[in-house]
Amino acid sequence: MRIKRLKSLLQGIDIVAQKGPENPSITGLAYDSRKVKDKFLFAAIEGFHTDGHKFINHALRQGAFAVVYSKSIPLPAERTDISFIKVKDSRKALSHIAANFYDKPSEKLKVIGVTGTDGKSTTVWLIYQLLTLLN
Repeated sequence: MRIKRLKSLLQGIDIVAQKGPENPSITGLAYDSRKVKDKFLFAAIEGFHTDGHKFINHALRQGAFAVVYSKSIPLPAERTDISFIKVKDSRKALSHIAANFYDKPSEKLKVIGVTGTDGKSTTVWLIYQLLTLLN
């Protein structure tokens, strides 16, 4: 089980306001309140069809220890055991939080991009074959 401290997850994020425990242990991340488990961080993201801010209370009932949100909303005052982190853009913040939670995996990747009108599939297949032969 992966466990990270909240402060380490918030590295590189512009925090507007923070309330509650500063550094609880976090065992997972979710932006869908139905997928929240005990000690998760829930990111309330405004989507195309619904707004994740409507599901903060559900995420808390599911066991969330921290909530990242971006709208000015009333927070449950009785929940002093929960970390509430207000940011400018919770979608953008979640991308940084996820990178921190999973030890920045994209920094370990080698990326090759192929663009153009014709020949992309053939070029990608040739690159694949060459890289496979290197191993």
